[in-house]
Amino acid sequence: MSSQHVGDLPRDAAPVRTVPLARLASVVAGYAVFTVAASAVALVLVPVIRLSSRGREQSELRVQRLLHRGLRLYLAFVERAGIARFCCDDSSALAAPGTLVVANHPTLLDVLVLMRFMPQVDCVVKQKYFDSPLLGHLSRAAGHIPNTGGEAVVEACAERLRRGRSVLIFPEGTRSPVGGFAPFQRGAAHIGLRSAHDLLPVTVRCSPPLLARGEPWWRAAEREFTFTLEVGNPIATEKIAALEPTRGRAARALTRAILEHFEARFGGA
Repeated sequence: MSSQHVGDLPRDAAPVRTVPLARLASVVAGYAVFTVAASAVALVLVPVIRLSSRGREQSELRVQRLLHRGLRLYLAFVERAGIARFCCDDSSALAAPGTLVVANHPTLLDVLVLMRFMPQVDCVVKQKYFDSPLLGHLSRAAGHIPNTGGEAVVEACAERLRRGRSVLIFPEGTRSPVGGFAPFQRGAAHIGLRSAHDLLPVTVRCSPPLLARGEPWWRAAEREFTFTLEVGNPIATEKIAALEPTRGRAARALTRAILEHFEARFGGA
């Protein structure tokens, strides 16, 4: 909206957005399909997998593969409905086993989009989602890790990596503010150091912003959105650690390297 139009509005008024009814219906259908499908997986398929699996790890990995396949179908539906498009410049790198993925976190959908490209991944999940009736049930069945903070989370992630499993973590720990980043925590760096794994940075872009912090759900109906995943070069954990005298300083240096990677991708945001 031009400055002259804004000047015509009352000081406390906000521009009125028109949401096409057909797109609004598509978005509502998208939410409904996700809820129904997730409920069916949680209540029907997860118990079958648990009963037919030999041990906890096999059960968790089978649930993760099920979620991966389900998200491929669901996000294909979202694309067909004209709600959003999804692309990744190096899906093979994300699919590689034993990968420690660190990503920025602009929207609520980031984890779903990343899981669509990762057949196996252990996610670090916010405690409130881990405790929710539906998402929490699926997270527990998949063996995801609640973000309770501290050494327990670091060791749980490192232990998964040592067993050849992939781990996904958002260093910010919460959604990014529009146009910038939340403070980067050192958990991802400590996981890399503890497990001796390099970090694979993945830049998540959503244009225009969707389901960012404070944005209402119906904004998804305004226009089609584009999600892109840009896989960067691995950040060499041991190379950075070798330059620092202590583990604490190595974690700070590694966290700084992660932040600088993402700032470079967004022009120093």
